[in-house]
Amino acid sequence: DVMQVRYNLIYQAAALHVLNQAKAADLGVATMRTMTSGMLQRIAQHLAPGWQDANDLYTVALQFVLSDSRVHLPIVGMRWPEEVARNVALVENFQPSYDMAALPRLTAGIYRSEDEGKA
Repeated sequence: DVMQVRYNLIYQAAALHVLNQAKAADLGVATMRTMTSGMLQRIAQHLAPGWQDANDLYTVALQFVLSDSRVHLPIVGMRWPEEVARNVALVENFQPSYDMAALPRLTAGIYRSEDEGKA
């Protein structure tokens, strides 16, 4: 069985409960709005003009979801052959450097992990 959840760089609420519950129930997880429906790019355009010229936010958004071991399938809409080729190349060569499932999501967990790192 597979469930579909909204999970991306902007909307991470699923990481608090749903993804762990799906893992415990041995459910596959497909993410919708993986690429933030362009919202991340629009936000960056206003907050950090020119930043996107040096950084590929689509790659960052896809890598974020691919880096979570609880996710099995990121759903990515593509309109152009170039987008398909880019995404296939990314997935074929991508090795996550960190499991986003281990990332603290609540303030207490973030502070605790930072404090442990300084001890």
